[in-house]
Amino acid sequence: MTKIKLNGKKYDLVMHIKDLKELGLVPNDSQGNNEKMSGIMSGLMTGDVFTLIDVLASLLKGQLKRGEIEELLSQDEDIDKIFDKVEAFFETSPLTKKMATMIAQPAKEALANL
Repeated sequence: MTKIKLNGKKYDLVMHIKDLKELGLVPNDSQGNNEKMSGIMSGLMTGDVFTLIDVLASLLKGQLKRGEIEELLSQDEDIDKIFDKVEAFFETSPLTKKMATMIAQPAKEALANL
């Protein structure tokens, strides 16, 4: 199980099918899902805090409320590490691994050329 540290406290990152649906991924829409996952991955790679909040609100449901996540992130000194950890989580979670990895590699190359 992957753990994430927010402002000094550790939380479990967990991915279920319902979490995918909350993130906007839906059955039988591979093109739409790829676009949505591209948005999520590029948001995480470029440091979009709103993407990070949306993702964490889904993955930490039952552990933290959205407002608590926002407050913890605004106080956290290591927010860059949080972005990296969540991005890596998508690239290693069995439910998102293949799609996230296919999207992340070209995106990382494109960002490196900016």
